[in-house]
Amino acid sequence: MEDFKRIFQDCPDGLLIIDEKRTILEMNPAMERLTGWRSEEVVGRRECQLLFGCSDSNGKCIEEGSCPGLKATGNGEPTAYCELGFTTREGKKVTVSASYNPIPYKGRNCAIGAMKEITLQNETKGKRRPSKERVDELTGLLARSAFVEALAAETERARRLLHPFSLIVIDIDRFKTDDSQSRRSLGNFLLARVAYLILGTIREIDLMARFEGGRFAILLPETVKREGIQTAVRLRRMVQHTDFQIQGKKAEGTVTISLGVASLPFDASEPVSLIQAAESALEVAKKQGGNRVSWCRLGGSQTSS
Repeated sequence: MEDFKRIFQDCPDGLLIIDEKRTILEMNPAMERLTGWRSEEVVGRRECQLLFGCSDSNGKCIEEGSCPGLKATGNGEPTAYCELGFTTREGKKVTVSASYNPIPYKGRNCAIGAMKEITLQNETKGKRRPSKERVDELTGLLARSAFVEALAAETERARRLLHPFSLIVIDIDRFKTDDSQSRRSLGNFLLARVAYLILGTIREIDLMARFEGGRFAILLPETVKREGIQTAVRLRRMVQHTDFQIQGKKAEGTVTISLGVASLPFDASEPVSLIQAAESALEVAKKQGGNRVSWCRLGGSQTSS
């Protein structure tokens, strides 16, 4: 039981325990940060539906018969992850990925719910289509200005929930724009191919943008620096070992990329300074010959081949 209490309290995801009447019996610190309510204000006194105003993915109010938590308490079977919306104490609308599992609690049939906020991910997956000014015409990725806005929103969310995230800035090595129409077309074709290759291998919750020229950025929510570095190394190797075909012919030489990694809150506390940190790490990788991953480290950037 002591182990359960420790895991419950330390879990980075929001956790709560409810009974068959949807009364909140326990709530962990992550859930407090997510909802804005303190445990002592709601435990044993407040019914979760009245408190949070839960709604489904279509915005419809969760009724008693459709509540995933009640299903878990009633039939004793876990409910798969579903998308729920609710309102925080401050009146902010948030979207979470939630699952419920039956759990015996003080001799009663109860359910434990686990919740992770996905508000930013949903907004950037096309539910609110960006305007043309916010999208790069060549690749269809977000433009830098739109990406910086999303980065600011993720920074605010990460601070509130005390969660980390990482940023990768990528440059195609030896990529140059050419005044020649044909050379420019070939360069654009290669740039788009690299962008699509990377976009097809990152997670759905990740967010990718084109900054300018052959430079891209990827926002990795819920990702510590070590995981961000691992992702960057994987992307570098994938591009290096891909045979890019341009107009039916293999591209001249091997196409490679250099990558810089920085993480919040360890390398910066603001969106702009986080981008600067990742770009500084990127420059170290490029100065060492390219086709490398570099990341921020106390006392200077660290680079791997």
